[in-house]
Amino acid sequence: MQVNLVTEYCVKKVIVHKRANCTSEHLTGAVVRGGTSSTSLNNGVCGTPLTARQAEVPRSTVDFICDPPMTAKFVTVDIPLLRVSQKPPCEVTIVQATPGPC
Repeated sequence: MQVNLVTEYCVKKVIVHKRANCTSEHLTGAVVRGGTSSTSLNNGVCGTPLTARQAEVPRSTVDFICDPPMTAKFVTVDIPLLRVSQKPPCEVTIVQATPGPC
């Protein structure tokens, strides 16, 4: 699941919003990546992969803090075992972002 920001931003925080059908198994191991490449594996990681324990917390959102902040035109949430044909179990909000490189 990828968001194209159209231009570069200095991204400090990404919030993943869980949908009602989202279970901890859906998000365990999820990684947020950001950078200037449309190929997600070529971009850096924001925060750390989501652990099973973090995914089980009964909250509707999960925060990924980019420390250090990253320059990104593309932000991707990589969810292990999510098939291309499946609807993503979450939505993404990019916050604490300022125009231009970091």
